[in-house]
Amino acid sequence: MEPEDVKEYTKIDYWNSRFAQEESYDWLVTFEDIETLLKEYIPTDRPIRMLHLGCGNSTLSTSLKTMLHPGSYICNQDYSQVLISSMKTLHGEIPGNFEWMVGDMTDLGSAGFLPASFDVIIEKASLDALTVNVGDPWNPREEVVVNVAKVMRGVTELLKRDDKSIFLSISFHQKHFRLKLLNGFDIQVKDIPTTKSLPHFFYACKPVKASK
Repeated sequence: MEPEDVKEYTKIDYWNSRFAQEESYDWLVTFEDIETLLKEYIPTDRPIRMLHLGCGNSTLSTSLKTMLHPGSYICNQDYSQVLISSMKTLHGEIPGNFEWMVGDMTDLGSAGFLPASFDVIIEKASLDALTVNVGDPWNPREEVVVNVAKVMRGVTELLKRDDKSIFLSISFHQKHFRLKLLNGFDIQVKDIPTTKSLPHFFYACKPVKASK
């Protein structure tokens, strides 16, 4: 299922074709690999609102549903209609509690969410898909910089305006390269313990408040 050219990861036709044939796949790491880190940053003792960007068909969506307080709301968003239709059939949805939505993470404003309406926004490998054609990682292509900036502006707009709200990103992208793209955030980076040969990273990002 892996493409010969990594540029295919940026194309909707590739994902629609893949999702039509594949029921589940966990990119980078499993939920169990990051469960401890998730619980460090995500409250489970109270209801929260969470947006899962580029949810794909990984087990993260259903695992988060089990982990969170039962009164929480999770919206799982992906830009593939094929995927979202499949996930609704496989896992169902509960309006106001656990939902699937077609949407473009580079245009979160079009999703119809109210500003400052999420406690946690999370993604796993979705930003990686935007950056596969980065070119020189020390001097990324303009298209990559622009697209990541669009995502992060949307994230900033949708996170609640408090000290507890957070954006979590799970990535294979090396710290010194990824941090160049995440401007405007106070970021903690943690290595993810894994038996895989390549390192993976957990980015906990809080928007930097504008000075008055």
